[in-house]
This record gives sequence, structure tokens and C-alpha cells, in this order.
Amino acid sequence: MISDIALFITAIGVLGVVFGLRQNYLERLQQFEGKYVARYWDILDQLSLDALRGSCPDLISEEDNKSMRSYILLCEDELEMRKNGYISDDTYQLWADGIKGQLQQPMFRKAWQEVKDEAASNHNFPYKHLRQLLNEENADIYDPLVMRSWRRWVRGLAHVRWVRRPRPASIQAAAHAEPGDPAGRPSIAASVAPNSQDGHFT
Repeated sequence: MISDIALFITAIGVLGVVFGLRQNYLERLQQFEGKYVARYWDILDQLSLDALRGSCPDLISEEDNKSMRSYILLCEDELEMRKNGYISDDTYQLWADGIKGQLQQPMFRKAWQEVKDEAASNHNFPYKHLRQLLNEENADIYDPLVMRSWRRWVRGLAHVRWVRRPRPASIQAAAHAEPGDPAGRPSIAASVAPNSQDGHFT
């Protein structure tokens, strides 16, 4: 009996340590991600109206060219930090979508092509993560992070996702049936995602 109580107290203590460690990781992640968002807005503030409007003049100014190259470097740096476990799962999904959309803008697409050509000829900076993220042959979003689920949770990178067991089709139809609809046809509902500031807007 006493040994069981001691084991229970020990387990509670271990859980407390784990949750405290996770909270420290979460706070550090928020600070780290916030710095990257601030860097993104600093670059955005330096762009011309042509770049912000999504147009692409024949001659790109030196200031825009420098800012877009800074943005491309920032993106590669973010992907490298994701690989090292400093960007959370949710934030990475938002940033990855934003990067792909941003680099589809005409002026950014032109700058990215120039950067790729220079990297291929000079072999100075390969942009390996950004290349894989933008590879159209990848059906899913490229993720440079390789880490077990439990470690992701402890480090604050992932949340617990509850998986609900699927119900039989007949029960699902009844649950979604419109009032007075004997056929049990599902109702149509629109879901609206909450607004978020991810640091990468298209």
C-alpha cells in the first residue's frame, strides 16, 4: 500500500516536471517565432508599392531586389530553424503556405528564379529547404523536422490531438439530419477559420 502511494506521488512529480518543461519550451517558442515575424514586417516595410501590389515591372529597383532577396534568405532560415525544432507545427503550416504563396507573386517569382540560377552557378548557398518546399512534385507540404510525436509535444511543438472513433454511417446520418427530413440527408454548414497573423501574407 505504502509503495503504491509512493509510486503515485513519484508519477505526479514526474508529470509536474514534464509540464513545467513544456511550458518553458512554449514560452521560448513564442519569443523565437515573434522575432521572425518582426523580421518579416521589417522587410515588408522596405518594399515598393509595385511589389506589394503583386505587379512586376520590367526593371526591378535595387531596393526591391535587395528586400526580396532578404525575404528569400529569411524563408530559408525559417526552414532551417524548423529542422532544428524551433518552429511549432501550427506556425510552420501557416508559414509554409505563406512562403509558397508569396513566392508565386510575379516580382518575387522573378527574384527567386534569379537566386536559384546564381546558386546553381556559384554553389555558394543551395537553398535546399526552400527548393524542396517549392517543389511542385511534392503533393504534401515539405517538413524538414524529423522528430517523434512525444518529443514534439514535450518541446511545445505540437498539441494533443484527440482522435474520435468513427460512428456507423446510419448514426452519422441521423445526427446530421435536417428537422423533418426522413431521408437523413446531411445539413450544409459553413465553417469559418479564425483570423491569424502568421507573418507571411500573400
